[in-house]
Order: sequence, then C-alpha cells, then structure tokens
Amino acid sequence: MVRESARSWVLSIVFLAIGLYSVVSMERHYHNVSRLTAYVVLVVPAFFLFYVGLGWYERLDPSAQLRRRYRLLRSVSRSAPQNLIQYVFAFCLPFFSMSQAHVYQGFTILLLASTLWEPVWTKLLVWWPYRRVLQAWSLIAAGSFLFPFFFPDRLQYFYPVLAALGCLPFVPVRRHKRHLLGNLLGVAAVLLITLGTPAAWRFPVLSVWVQDPSFEWDTLLKNQPHPHLPPEAPAVQLIKSLSEDHNLCCLAPVVAPPGVQERVTQEWKLNQTLIERPELPTTITGNSDQKAFRSYYCKKRFPALEAGQTLSCRLYLQSHIYLGEVKLRLTSQEASQ
Repeated sequence: MVRESARSWVLSIVFLAIGLYSVVSMERHYHNVSRLTAYVVLVVPAFFLFYVGLGWYERLDPSAQLRRRYRLLRSVSRSAPQNLIQYVFAFCLPFFSMSQAHVYQGFTILLLASTLWEPVWTKLLVWWPYRRVLQAWSLIAAGSFLFPFFFPDRLQYFYPVLAALGCLPFVPVRRHKRHLLGNLLGVAAVLLITLGTPAAWRFPVLSVWVQDPSFEWDTLLKNQPHPHLPPEAPAVQLIKSLSEDHNLCCLAPVVAPPGVQERVTQEWKLNQTLIERPELPTTITGNSDQKAFRSYYCKKRFPALEAGQTLSCRLYLQSHIYLGEVKLRLTSQEASQ
C-alpha cells in the first residue's frame, strides 16, 4: 500500500513537470489552427467518455474494480479530457495578454493549474459543476481564437456564436433542482461575458489583437521621425506641440488571420468624456504570418488639456469587438522632471 502511494506521488510529479514544460515550450501561431480545432472537437466526446465510465464504475462490485482492465479504462477516461483541456488552455493563454484581457487570463490560469496536479484533478473531475465550467471555458477560448479563421467575413456574429458555444455544456441532462439551478447560473455567466457587458469587458477575440499600440507625433509625415510618447507626458509640452501645428496620432498595428478585412474604429476620450469616434478609412488585411497591419488616426484639436487628465484611445472592430487601448496621462511640468 505504501509502495503504491509512493508510485502515485512520483507519477503525479512527473506529469506535473511534463505539463509545465508543455505550457512553456508550446508553439503558438496561426499554423497550429488545425490541431487546436481537432482538440476542441474531441473535448466533448472525452468528457462524455468519462461520464459513461463513471456510471459504469459505480455499478461494479469492489472486486471487479480492482481488475487491471478496469483500472486502465478509468485512467484513460480521466486523462483524455485532462490532456485536451491542458492543450486548449495552454495554447490560448498568451493571447489574453495580447488582448489586454488580464482578468480572463487569470481565470484561465486557475483552471489550467487545477488540471496539472493529478491528485487535485482526480478529485475535482467527479464534481459536475467543475466539468461543465471546464468544457464551457475551453469552448469559449478556442472558439474565440478559431472563429476569425473559419468566418473571417462574419465577425458581426462573433459574440452570438461564442455565447452559443459556451452555453452548450450547460444543457441540463437531469431534472434535479440543484442540477437545473447550476446550469442556469452557468448559462447566465456565459451570456454575461459574451453579450451582457460593455465591449471593453467582454471575452476578447483571441486571434485578433493590436500589437504595441502607442501615441506618437506626426505619423502622416513620412520623411520625419515619429517619436513614441511615454505613458506620461507634461500637459504644457503636449499643448505647446499642438499649438505648433503638430498632429498627435494613435498608432494601432493590428494582427489578424488571413481573410479578415475590417475597418478599425478608434474611440478617443479625455478622462471619461468622448472626444471623437472615427472609423479609419483604410481596411486592415490579415495574413498567415502574424504580421501587423499598420493603422493610425491623427488629431490636432482637443478640449482644454490639464495636468491630471488621461487621454485614451480605444480600438474596435465592427464597432463592438474591443481590441485594446493606449493611455497617455498628463502630468505637471514638475512631476515629469
């Protein structure tokens, strides 16, 4: 018994090390779309296999459960969804940072961590709300990345489709009151993060992002240097440059999958007051090499600028798909020195 327990711990540590290594070393780029798609397609059958296997185990007598073939089948039914979920979460994880969706990234990290340690995974997997959340989150994350590849000209349907995918695991299969209530709460949570919140708070489109957005001067002038502004700048310096007929530009290089052809909308705000919301005339074009398509918009007329204010430029596709933002905090001359 002691030997069996020690062997179990050793295997758990080995699998933990393998899982952590795969998270760090995994290649994540547009060319892995087919593999991600295959893993997503297999997620639901893998969890169904576990559900059927669990019911079968419960009907077996104790002596039958000790047989090798039953132990092997149990191991397979547990490890299959584990490996699939780990790949989906590990693949999508860095793209949350590119989308500036740090809250969603944190939740994904927690779910991924819960699958890495074998004893924790074994205990949690028998809890049906945990299985539902894993399935829903993996479908939402992978669906968010894959949708622009399969439907690059249908981004207006991105969030309705994402909501439908996330709700699938919460279709009730029993009439038990607690089961129905739990699934109802799951559906409500999915609808909230996909349809029920402002665009900047929704689940991001993971395969489209803005690469290092920034403010800079005079982007329109091709033969002059365009210094990027730091996150903070003196208000008097900004006012002086604008009075000297310089243009303040919001530079937004957009990375998108091949087939995506959309216009970017920029939302300029001073603190929380909307200044302008232009749709850029140039259509961005996606590519398979993840090269950013350069887009920008420039202004020279602003409301009265003062120290302590924050100028922000938020970026959207289809007017409702939030891509990220860049901020410029205006300081006093003394604070910047």
